[in-house]
Amino acid sequence: MIKARDITVHFGKRQILKEIDFIAKPGQVSSVVGPNGSGKTTLLRALTGEIACDGEIILNGRDLRQIPHWQLAGMRAVLPQSTALAFPFNVIEVIHLGLPDRRSYPLALEALSRVGLAGYEQRPYQELSGGEKQRVQLARVLAQITGPTDQAGPRWLFLDEPVSALDIGHQLQIMRLAREFADAGGGVVAIMHDLNLTAMFSDQITLLKDGAVLGTGRPEDTLTDSLLSRAYDCPLRVGFTPPQVPFVLPQSAGKGL
Repeated sequence: MIKARDITVHFGKRQILKEIDFIAKPGQVSSVVGPNGSGKTTLLRALTGEIACDGEIILNGRDLRQIPHWQLAGMRAVLPQSTALAFPFNVIEVIHLGLPDRRSYPLALEALSRVGLAGYEQRPYQELSGGEKQRVQLARVLAQITGPTDQAGPRWLFLDEPVSALDIGHQLQIMRLAREFADAGGGVVAIMHDLNLTAMFSDQITLLKDGAVLGTGRPEDTLTDSLLSRAYDCPLRVGFTPPQVPFVLPQSAGKGL
């Protein structure tokens, strides 16, 4: 389990996160949503140990600050919002950035296949489309931790906008991978913008605005007319598809709705 309490982050004199409490459980997809600038990526970077914060973060029963980096790399893998590479790597070399040695080559090929890029291993990374690069980075993340659990407990995927550059078919493919990882006992923390995909695949949703939590809970409890309208500063109305999965259409922000 991930248990974070009173997470506060300052960049200079500006307070980005304000005493946030956050819990994510293995076996679940825990998503964080909110408008631009609400602190979603900052929260993820704090939870992964990438940036310093005030408060307490416990990962699998251990203080995050006390876990050596080499152990942390085996417990959790992070897909950043964007990745820039300065060297002319091919795809398989990018995936091996997350692996201990070239003996893990079969793991890299399996990860590529899982994201729909079998046969891409020798292609130059810089020549790929934006969506293909995003899927290669996800393959790197999947290869790094190799599976949802081990003897030490659950492993974790931290995904920052994992479907932002993808078409709808690949969006569903990637979210199903996240769902399968959680169903197999791992934990997923995902920063999301698409509220409908979030509702479809999440067990828990945390809604942020201005660095604070507006609401947290099941999709039907968090994606409500009042909370979403407050978060996004526009009138929104939530519908439901069987069996009670919330959805939000752009038309719901129209005048008079």
